[in-house]
Amino acid sequence: MLFAGAFIFMYTAMVHDVFNVTEMPRPAHIHEMNPPPFHDNIDNTSLHNPVCSRALLDEGIVYKNTWKPAENCSLLNYTVSDIHHILEFRRRLDSADIWFIGDSRVRRLCDVFVSLLNSVELKKLNKHFSSRYKVSDVNIEFTWAPYLKVSKKLSNILSISDRERPTFVFLATSLWYFHFDRDSATRFSDTLLSLYPVIKNISCYTNTKVVLILQDRLYPEKYARPRAFMTNENIIKFNEMAETLLKWSGVYIWRSAHILSDMIGESIADGCHASLHAIQKKAHVLLNIYGQSVTGSWPKENLNISCHEIL
Repeated sequence: MLFAGAFIFMYTAMVHDVFNVTEMPRPAHIHEMNPPPFHDNIDNTSLHNPVCSRALLDEGIVYKNTWKPAENCSLLNYTVSDIHHILEFRRRLDSADIWFIGDSRVRRLCDVFVSLLNSVELKKLNKHFSSRYKVSDVNIEFTWAPYLKVSKKLSNILSISDRERPTFVFLATSLWYFHFDRDSATRFSDTLLSLYPVIKNISCYTNTKVVLILQDRLYPEKYARPRAFMTNENIIKFNEMAETLLKWSGVYIWRSAHILSDMIGESIADGCHASLHAIQKKAHVLLNIYGQSVTGSWPKENLNISCHEIL
């Protein structure tokens, strides 16, 4: 633990955020706040299954073009009205904001997620810039940080009020570390160790849930030029490294994200990014993750943490 904590002083880096703030439309038919009617929109083929919670993050299958968690439970299909109802209800409860932090893979998930909330297509933004959206008074923020040098940004969560804190922080990266060739694994592990004590303090002292998204597979046959270290063997290695080094930090591991992409088996032309179809499926799961945190069905405690010794 002390070894992991020492890295926080060695690898803290500031991320300079250049935000493009976009105010998203709010439907005019939102009514007085009542608990959202989640169960009204369950897939009719699964009406007798319980709503998923933690199982959303774990293994499952793609069945009839729909993600089915391994646990016997069902995803909910939300209307736009339901979505805005959820967001407004969450805002009244406490913090409702969502942060996405990472590289272009995370940015695309953020953009598709915001599009899903409004049933509109977002304008294309500079892929290497941060961006922020507002939907029903909920801030959805993407921070461009391809090396995840965000210890200071995450530490700020500890010093702001409950209502200002994000309810979820989604982290993901690794591809950019492959540019370092043979030093990539060492650099990546050092970054993870620098994040460990920060994530642990967030998990122990706040209601913010930090979720690590495991990386999708690559499609080397589509590369425009040879990329020796950008291989699926390294993706597996880095995913395993992230799970191992952050296991006891209190982070939630989103395994189903990359499993879902693998099962759909599609990418765009560059071979590095999942297809829009795959990202839309992940955004649907993400919406369920967020929505079910409102109902209380999401587990309140991550068992992979001990808060007796805070770093």
